[in-house]
Amino acid sequence: MDFVQFYALAAKTEALQDPAKRGLNNIVHGDFNGFLVAATGLLIVFLALTLISVFISLLPKILDALAFMLPAEHEHHSYAPAARQTSDNEKIAAAVGFVLHEIHSKQP
Repeated sequence: MDFVQFYALAAKTEALQDPAKRGLNNIVHGDFNGFLVAATGLLIVFLALTLISVFISLLPKILDALAFMLPAEHEHHSYAPAARQTSDNEKIAAAVGFVLHEIHSKQP
């Protein structure tokens, strides 16, 4: 049985097409039992969010219990090296390079 056949058995298409069968009255008193469907959906979402919340709150305890399987922590960050002092020759070379770049970039 494919999805279309299953849906045709689950929902009466004549009832969906009849304007008298649509609306708030059908949700409260109709064949579709809308409040039960809404309450079921709310319950499912509430339980899923509760499970997620419980998992997040228990995660530190779970990780502590599994610490023997995890590798040891290593320091990944090192201190930045001290700023290098530039000499006058490097400053002059940078200025000359900038001037040459400006001259060559303006030529056609």
